[in-house]
Amino acid sequence: MNLRTLFRQWPAVLVGLALVACTSLPAQPATSQAPSSGASPSTIQALVSLVQDVVNILFFLIIGAVGILSYLQARKTLFTPMKTETFKYQLKLFEDVLLFVQTDYEADTGAKFDMQRILGLNAQDVCETYAKHFFGDKLKMNEAQREARTKQLVGALVKEQHLRLITDPVAANGTQQQDESSQHPTNPAVVLGQWQKYDMPGIGYTAEFVKQTQRLRQLKASPVMPTRLRELIEGYERAVSQNLMAVGEVLTESAREFPDKYPTPQALAKADFSWIWNRYNSKREKLDEPTEEIRRYVSEYLRVDQVGA
Repeated sequence: MNLRTLFRQWPAVLVGLALVACTSLPAQPATSQAPSSGASPSTIQALVSLVQDVVNILFFLIIGAVGILSYLQARKTLFTPMKTETFKYQLKLFEDVLLFVQTDYEADTGAKFDMQRILGLNAQDVCETYAKHFFGDKLKMNEAQREARTKQLVGALVKEQHLRLITDPVAANGTQQQDESSQHPTNPAVVLGQWQKYDMPGIGYTAEFVKQTQRLRQLKASPVMPTRLRELIEGYERAVSQNLMAVGEVLTESAREFPDKYPTPQALAKADFSWIWNRYNSKREKLDEPTEEIRRYVSEYLRVDQVGA
């Protein structure tokens, strides 16, 4: 029996206690005299004392029950606002997260992270390097276009071996001397052999990519984000990083096919790089799976399926 039931049934408890007390009264010694018309003073005094004891007991029981129930209610009312505010912040966070991942989920083309433009700009850099290697001065590059392209790339992800050449003067000097010794080879087989070893040194990225990745980190850093949701967003973030790395892998692989596809300066000038995008699109990490995992977790966390059930 809980406290609320006891509190509602206190009259029955009072009667029960009174009956128990009456049956526990000491029996009067038998006498040969005829029974008196009224109760003896000792009996009346015992009943009064019993009633006082029962009332005192019930009073303290009721006061205790009321105190406990008041505490339970007060605890709910005191902590509920804090929980409500936290939940409100979580709802806003969930909305922001879903809007962020949903935008790219509809088409799943990497548009949010500017991947198509990143691939195109880096492909132009590879094209320029290829033209210098095979055609020298036979194909003039548009300096204005090069400058505009450079401005669009605000940073680069450089491979470790190429970064070492930048930060290590001794290694860089040795590589420079080696390049100078084999500069402008005339043998077509040597030229082709050198190009087949091409490895894209770095992957340039745009300001839009930086903006979106920073926004993703801001969402992940929220103090009201559940741990599991943070782990799912980290998985989403790793997929985005892998897609940026895939740009370099695809361009390195595709660049080695340039001699077959663009054997002349005229063919290179009319180059269409849509085949490179198709190759990248088949290689990159699809964002629909991590996005669906995030949506499913939010739905389960909010118990959406149970609302109104």
